[in-house]
Amino acid sequence: MFPLRWLSSLLLVAPLPAQNLLFEERFDQGIPRTWSQIQLGLGSDLWFVGTNPVTANPDVYHEYFCNHGTLFRDNRLVTPALDLRGLTDAMLSCDDYQALPTWRLRNAIEVSVAGCPWVTIFEVTRTTSGASTLAVDLGAYVGRAGVRLAFHYQGDIANEWRIDNVRVTTSRPVHAVDELRSNRTATFSVQGAQPGNLTAIYVSLQGGGPLPAPFALVHLSWPIELLSAQLADPQGRSSIAVPIPRGLPGLQVWSQALELRGAELVWSNALALEVR
Repeated sequence: MFPLRWLSSLLLVAPLPAQNLLFEERFDQGIPRTWSQIQLGLGSDLWFVGTNPVTANPDVYHEYFCNHGTLFRDNRLVTPALDLRGLTDAMLSCDDYQALPTWRLRNAIEVSVAGCPWVTIFEVTRTTSGASTLAVDLGAYVGRAGVRLAFHYQGDIANEWRIDNVRVTTSRPVHAVDELRSNRTATFSVQGAQPGNLTAIYVSLQGGGPLPAPFALVHLSWPIELLSAQLADPQGRSSIAVPIPRGLPGLQVWSQALELRGAELVWSNALALEVR
């Protein structure tokens, strides 16, 4: 049912406004270990966990004075690597809070792909204190793996920068795999489909493609196995539980999902995983 070769007669859907959650960090438990800090300046002040003055929720902020006087602070707070393969659109958003912005030297969002040099994709320019929401198009980086985002603070005194609710969203369905461990039951899931639409999940043990056109968004290598084909529930989700046998730690697994919207295909993000 629903073999991949049957899909060649269908067209890929045009992007819709980003809405499905691919990545989120709210800092409720502090700065996760999967994030990192890169200290470039002389000041030893880094990004710290704090409390947002507007929402009273946990956030992170860069101290503006005076723990170490006016030493130059130059620090990046870096996300874990994001896999944007298979996507045609992605959007970054976060809550932003500025104190004393007229003293700001530089508050920027940067991107690095697969360890390449950092590139600035957004710089805060507003001159009023208080809260706002930042939104940055990541369309130039879809189709790439190893995408890291950095919040880069530079300054020596005054300006404070706070961020919270860091989110990466897409109009595409979002595919996830949980508990991919030997002797456990893994869950392969899709969310963000339209309720009642047919969804499918494919896996490969041979590689991450990509396939030639018209399947350039398919990041799987032959042979490709259909793992699940089912209708999305009223919340736009579908999933399948897969028992993982013993003795498979280190096995490489590539996985991707799709949604059939009318006569159009909407591919999800692609995953490259390892059984633990």
